[in-house]
Amino acid sequence: MKFTDEDLKEWVRISEHNFTNSKGDVIGKCAILRSYYPGDVVEMLNAAVSRYVGNEKYYEFIDMNMDDPWTRVIISDMINGDTADWQTMEGLLRERKIDKLLGE
Repeated sequence: MKFTDEDLKEWVRISEHNFTNSKGDVIGKCAILRSYYPGDVVEMLNAAVSRYVGNEKYYEFIDMNMDDPWTRVIISDMINGDTADWQTMEGLLRERKIDKLLGE
């Protein structure tokens, strides 16, 4: 099924948080996409994620128990495609140091 922009606006809510590097530059963002679409919510969120990230690199976090199809968490939108910033973010994620990435 193809979803229109209007469908996605009606059924998907997006909450965003910016990531910054040590210079204070925004290097990416974390987005939480939630939907309570009454039909195939997985298909709806697949379309929303695809539209949201476009052709950019991104990470998508998946619920370990696979029991929450209504939520997607993605990290994307690398500004200027800075490889060093991307590698720093990737390293922090792999080491599970999300608090450092968020600047907390």
